[in-house]
Formats: sequence, structure tokens, C-alpha cells
Amino acid sequence: MAVLLSWAVVFAWTTFFSPKHEPAPTEEVGSVASEAGGEEASTPSASGRPPAMDKAEAAEQAAAVVPTEGETEAPAEPERIGAAEESVETIEDARFVAEISNRGGQVVSFRLKAHLDADDRPMELVRRRKGDLYPFGLVDGKSDALAVNDALFAVDRSTGEDGATVLAFSYAGELGRAQKRFVFKKDGLIDFDISYDGGDGWGVFLGPGVANPSALELSQQQFWRGGVYKSGDDLERLNVRKKSTAEVRVAGRSVRWAALDDRYFLTAVVPAAGVDEVVFEPVILGSADGSMESMQVVEDGSELTDEEKEEAKALAMVLVAGGDRLEGKTYWGAKVYDELAALPYGFQQSVDYGWFTFLARPLQLALQFIYKNVVHNYGWAIVLMTILIKLLLLPLTHQSMVSSQKMQLLNPKIQAIRAKYRGKLKDKQGRPNVEAQREMQNEIMGLYRAEGVNPASGCLPMLLQIPVFFAFYRLLGGAIELRHAPWIGWIQDLSLMDPHYVLPVVMFGTQFVQQLRMPMGTDPMQRRLFLMMPFIFLFVFLKFPAGLVLYWLTNNVFSILQQEVYKLLKAKREAAAMAGAGKGGNKSEGKGKKRSANS
Repeated sequence: MAVLLSWAVVFAWTTFFSPKHEPAPTEEVGSVASEAGGEEASTPSASGRPPAMDKAEAAEQAAAVVPTEGETEAPAEPERIGAAEESVETIEDARFVAEISNRGGQVVSFRLKAHLDADDRPMELVRRRKGDLYPFGLVDGKSDALAVNDALFAVDRSTGEDGATVLAFSYAGELGRAQKRFVFKKDGLIDFDISYDGGDGWGVFLGPGVANPSALELSQQQFWRGGVYKSGDDLERLNVRKKSTAEVRVAGRSVRWAALDDRYFLTAVVPAAGVDEVVFEPVILGSADGSMESMQVVEDGSELTDEEKEEAKALAMVLVAGGDRLEGKTYWGAKVYDELAALPYGFQQSVDYGWFTFLARPLQLALQFIYKNVVHNYGWAIVLMTILIKLLLLPLTHQSMVSSQKMQLLNPKIQAIRAKYRGKLKDKQGRPNVEAQREMQNEIMGLYRAEGVNPASGCLPMLLQIPVFFAFYRLLGGAIELRHAPWIGWIQDLSLMDPHYVLPVVMFGTQFVQQLRMPMGTDPMQRRLFLMMPFIFLFVFLKFPAGLVLYWLTNNVFSILQQEVYKLLKAKREAAAMAGAGKGGNKSEGKGKKRSANS
């Protein structure tokens, strides 16, 4: 009875409720036409699908494939979309030249016209490599390249809104089905829309790193390279030198933008629909000079060999898809503050001026003004800018100098008070005598009040100058304006270290002279510590960018001139005081003789 009832339900459903068979859809008809060898049918449109036929042609093709009575309908061949040979699409505007290969629809070159490399060629932002995985290649959940990257995609090029260039790459075949669409806009942003039928867990690869730093740049401690992302209102930076043991995963919905960057350039992405996660992965490049001989994702830093630890590293970024499609925007360019600030995403925050950005930005504008309107050389602009800063801070420096001179005059009396209490500061058991220490401090403070000296007045002005010095320091260390900017003679790039160490050595000499000429206390240990400072500065500044060393050298020279002026004025005041005292003494002596004669 169960079998009979089941057959009754099947019969009733088939007879009265089953949907009628409709003609095959246009897509399948197009596939058959493509198989028949029609050129137009095999050419993909901008959406990656074959162009639609008119109704008459579709009906004719449909009738052609209707099986005759007694024949079995053959299964339809899967749709195939692709290209017969490899090609590269070039997109050029006033700012860049980009090249996208139809092999995988990957970006194989992105050159900036306004910025040159060490060989005076347009700056290449795609790292040189020996391999087929390039930016916008597809990877699996383990960041291994997918086979579809080797497929030859069909390409459709068109013009979109506002004159934007649209490139659509489409592939369907044995290696899967994928589509990539890039829209190059006039504002420098590039929209991308990528789909893949490989299921969840696939992703879009970017990097590793950005540009092709030289071995000299990689050797500099100040040469930043890593990644940065903004999640909510928080900005996080990832230094590849420190981040070498594990990946960083950030939920795609919380990421406002993410970028791979170095000291001067960045590749930024604004995730949109379909991006489930943004993953930063440390990668060993297989060489010491930064060229990409191989690509090994670092999973555990403790397992690295000694050779691998010495090899150059970079960060790669993967946009992990939550389904079969993801979208977003990307920006490739130099970290020019004004250009990044003109975009609506806050990319200018990737320019790292540290805690003193609020001071560094005005200093940068002033440096640019001097360069454009006073002297067309960034080296001399740094010199003039340093002198200008010293002049603006002259009142504070003057107060500090005067206070130091007064403290120097009081130092013998202070040392005498300390000598008086030296034997009372500890009891017989060696424990501190708090009462004696309090009495000594009260007596020293009483001396300060009697002489009208504030012991903090010499330090406070210097504390106020520190933010300005650090802001200018960070500005010169990260301003792209100094990249490849010459000064004089052997200094042809202010962003790199002095190749002959001339500037650091001269700076050391000026620092030593400055310490010798500064008023110091009578404590010999204190004097020795002060005289050690130039050697410490020499060690620190040896590999600093030449622009930073020039700034500090100019600062030292101007400080020495200030010291000499103060000493000259002090000598004149003392000479005038002695002359006044001498005249007063002669008058008193003459009056005494007169009174003696009268008596």
C-alpha cells in the first residue's frame, strides 16, 4: 500500500503540478553557438559573458538542438570563456602607467611618473619577482596560488562614466570560473569587482611589500616597511622587522582601509561588499637585497634558520572573500600628504610624524614655502628652516642661557652647603638621615631665593623646545620631498645616509665644541658625562639620512654662535662693571686724601 500511494503521489504531481519545459536560456544557446565556431559568440562582453543573440537567431539555434523522436538529448558542454594568447593591457594617465596581464588578470606593473628610482626610471611599485603570483592574483585559504591564475582571461576594454577606463577580465574553463573588473578613475582611485566560483576561503593577494627598495635602504633603521590599517577610529601599524612570527587578521567589516607601505609609498585598499577578513602575512623574499627570489609565508619565527633570518622580509595582504564575490577600491601612489588628504578616506594618516604631527605639518608647509619661493634646493631650505626655528625660540634660549650662567656662579656656594651636610646625610648604620637631607635642601632653596634664581628656569625652556625638535626630526625622516633631493657635492640624496660619513664627523666636531663652550658645574663626573654626549651622537647619526644630519649640524653651529655672543656680552658687562668700580674707587680715594689734608 505504501508503494502504491507513493506512485499515486508521483503520478498526480507529474500530471497536474509539474512545471512545463521551457526553451534553453540564452546563455546555453550562446555556448552552443560558441562551440559551432562563431567568432562573435566567443568574444566576451564587459560583464564576461557572450553577447546575447536576437530572438530569431536564438529560436533557430534552439530548434537546431531539439532532439528528434527516439533520440537522447546530449549533455550541454560547459561554457568556455578565455583568450588564445597572452596579452598585457596598459592604462596610462598623467600620474601613472599600469599594466595588467590577461594571465590571471594580475597587475604586473604600476609605475609612477613623478617619482624616479635609483636608475632615474619611473618608480615601480610592483616588486620584482620570480613567479606567477602578482597583485590581484587569487589564493586559497593557505595563501597558495590558485590554478586559475595561469588561465588566459578574455579582455573587454571600455570607457565608463566621467571618462574612466574599464577593464573586464573573464575566464571559464577547466581551471574554474572567474571574473575581474577594474575601473580606473580620474581621482587616482581604482574600483575592483572580483568573483570566483571556488567556494568560501579564497582571497585576493596584494604585495608583498611595495616598490623595490635598494640594499642600502633596507640597511637603514629609519627605513620603515610594513603595513597599516584603520579599524574604527584606531590606526594600527605593523612593522615587518618586529612582526615576523605570525599573521594579523582583522574582520573586514571593521576595516575602513588597509595598506602595505614603506617610508615613501603605499598600496591602499578600501574593502567593500564581500570582504570577510583582511590578513597581513609576513613573507620571506629569499634574498638579502629585497628582490623576490621566492615567497615563503612565515608561520613561526622560531623555526627560521639563521640564513632565513638574514633574508629580507615584507608583508603581504590578502582580502579573504566571504562568498563568491568581493568588491573594493584601491590606491597606489606616493605618500604625499596633500595628495592623500584630497581623497576621502584619510590615507594621509599613513604619513607617520609621530606624536608631534600637529607641529610637523606646519613645519612641512614652511619648508615647502622656502623651497618654492626662496631657494630651490632642499638642503639649503633645511639650513634656512633650522635658523628660522632657532630665531623663533631665541627668547626661550636666552632665558635658559641666563639661568645657566647664574647657576654657574652659585655652584661654589651650593657645593659648600652640600659639603657641610655630607657627613650628616647618613647615620652610623648607613641609613639615610631624612631630617639632615631636608635641612640641606631648605638651605639650598634659601640660597636660590636670596639670589633670585629659579633652578627650573634653565630646564623649562629646553623642555618646550623638545617637541619642535622632534617634530622637525620626524618630518625630515619621512618627508618624500627629500627623496632623491640633492644638496651639494657628494650629497645627492638627502633621504639617504652620507656615503662618506663627512656630515656626521663634522657634526661630531661641532657637538664637541658646543659641549666645551657650555657652562658646566665643577663636578668632574658631570663634565665627563657631558663630554661623552658628542660620541653618542656620532654613533647614532652615522647612518641617519643626510637631511637629518644637516639639520642637527646647522643647529649646533647656530648654538655655538649664540654661546659666543653671550660670552662676548658677558665680558663687556664685566669690563663695564670693573671700570665703574675703578672710577668709584678713585673718587673715594681722592676724597680721603682731601679730608686728610684738611684735617
